[in-house]
Amino acid sequence: MKFVIFVTTAAFFATTAAVCPTEWTPYDGSCYRFVNQYRQRWAEADAECQSAAPDKDSHLVVIDSEMENQWVHDWWVSMLSPLSGTGFEYIWLGYTDASSEGDFVWVTGSTSSYINWGGRQPDKGTEANCATMVTKYANDPGKWDDGKCVAKRAYVCEYRDV
Repeated sequence: MKFVIFVTTAAFFATTAAVCPTEWTPYDGSCYRFVNQYRQRWAEADAECQSAAPDKDSHLVVIDSEMENQWVHDWWVSMLSPLSGTGFEYIWLGYTDASSEGDFVWVTGSTSSYINWGGRQPDKGTEANCATMVTKYANDPGKWDDGKCVAKRAYVCEYRDV
């Protein structure tokens, strides 16, 4: 009696599951919190993120890849759907050139090889120093725009669950 054994291999791609507190959502090793109850200026939003999970080094969201950008956009839009037309078309990202015009850095101090600027952005205005992401309810969904840091916007906080 002959036995033929077929062996197949499969690669499983899994993201690292983060363990997040209530009101935070896990994705790929990070925890995210969408804040749409009230708008904040960029610096206030980042301060709020830092105080939301002070023991976790939380901050405004840092986008490291196209996949993360798409996930943040889609997740944010799903949160917005019930609020369509409320004016929450932009969210703050933790990306700014306030220290040196044209030299954008993340709030973590890192630079990024991934960028997703919308058409004609950043437009290098000395007052437009803080990056935002645009929703599907505006032009260029998921793209970034440099806006005035004093504008009040919804925002997303993030921390790595290391």
